[in-house]
Amino acid sequence: MPHSEPPIDSDDSDVRNLISAVSTIGEHEDDPLLRALISKAHWVPCCLGPFFDVHAALYTGLPLDEDQEISAEDKNAFKSITNLHPQFRSAISGFAGDEVLFSRFAKLLNDHCNCAQGEDIHMVKQAIQHWIPSDPVTHPVTPALMGSRKESHGWYHLQTARALVPLKHVEVFDQNPQDFCNRVLNGTHRVGAHEYPTFLYPDGMVYDAEEVENGLFHGHIFIRTLCGIYTSESSALDGYHTTSKNLQAEIHGMTSVFPQAIGYAATQAHFALSSHSSWNEIG
Repeated sequence: MPHSEPPIDSDDSDVRNLISAVSTIGEHEDDPLLRALISKAHWVPCCLGPFFDVHAALYTGLPLDEDQEISAEDKNAFKSITNLHPQFRSAISGFAGDEVLFSRFAKLLNDHCNCAQGEDIHMVKQAIQHWIPSDPVTHPVTPALMGSRKESHGWYHLQTARALVPLKHVEVFDQNPQDFCNRVLNGTHRVGAHEYPTFLYPDGMVYDAEEVENGLFHGHIFIRTLCGIYTSESSALDGYHTTSKNLQAEIHGMTSVFPQAIGYAATQAHFALSSHSSWNEIG
């Protein structure tokens, strides 16, 4: 995981200004510290995972009654989010005694986190049909996927199904793709959550039960999704960033791929390939 930003000169006035901004609806964008924390909230799904609970993690930092215990899991969640910015802890402490205002602060950051994740969902869902074929120009997805409409994805489309089928079953799938899809849809064949889908592996990878990690996370669909999220959609196919928008990886000091990024990109790709209409269906 990338390191947090280096400490900056700060004093109590930063926190006071933050609290004042939160208490004044519509003016929070003008406060530098709050803008910085909102930026980190946008980064949370990418660096802490798609199911990280910002609201719950922040509440762990409020001063509590002495007899109230905090679980190790909650402590780790609080540490993870506050490590994203050097003034996160002092900002949270500044709300002690005003739970209503703190709740507004926590909701604001949680909403921005959800918004960022929603933007990634939309981007990947729209782009996935161009990322499925190794060469989208000469071998486009046929029939074309319907963008944001998911009814034709998943096991209802042979190419999305081919990407989703576990590598251990891909040879059986290729013998009769439509029959395999029908059996998944009618429940006579169950795809386990622990079985790695084919899109995580390079084309032509042969399943080896003794070496299931060989080639894992080297599939072009997965890599394109990873690039699309962290280094812009324009870089996904050829690696070149052509937009003027700042890259998420650059903004937050990401210099290497870390486990949470792999998990987030894989989850986003799987959702885009699937026929699920709601993110909550895969939670």
